[in-house]
Amino acid sequence: MEAVLADLKEWLQDRKQHLDLFNETKTARLDNPLYTLGGLVWLSWMIVIVSGVILMLWYIPTTTGAYRSILHITYDIPLGWLVRGMHKYGADMLITVITLRIYRMYFAGEYKKPGELSWMILFASLVLGMISG
Repeated sequence: MEAVLADLKEWLQDRKQHLDLFNETKTARLDNPLYTLGGLVWLSWMIVIVSGVILMLWYIPTTTGAYRSILHITYDIPLGWLVRGMHKYGADMLITVITLRIYRMYFAGEYKKPGELSWMILFASLVLGMISG
C-alpha cells in the first residue's frame, strides 16, 4: 500500500509543474485564438457562480414553489431576467468552451505526459457540468 502511495505521490509531483493554473510569467505570444480557451473557462465559471449566488437568494427549491419563484425572479426582481439569462448562457458557454478546450488539447497532443492530469481534471469538470444540468 505504501508503494502505491509513493508512486502516486511521484506521479503527482511530476505533473504539478505542468498544472500551474495561474502562471504569471511572460511566455511567447501565441497567435492562435484557441489558446484563450483556458481563460474563457474561468470567465464562464465565474459568471455561473456569481449569477447562481444571486439567483439563490430568491429561488425556492420545492415542487410547489420552484416555478413561481422563477416567475418572480424573471418578472418582479429588478434585472432578474438579466441575471437568469447570464446564468443560463454562462452555463452553456462553460460546457461549450470546456468541450472546445478538450478538442484542442487532444489535437495538440497536450493530453500526453506530463499533461494527462490537466486533461483528466478538464474532462471530469465537463462530466460534472453536464450532470449538474
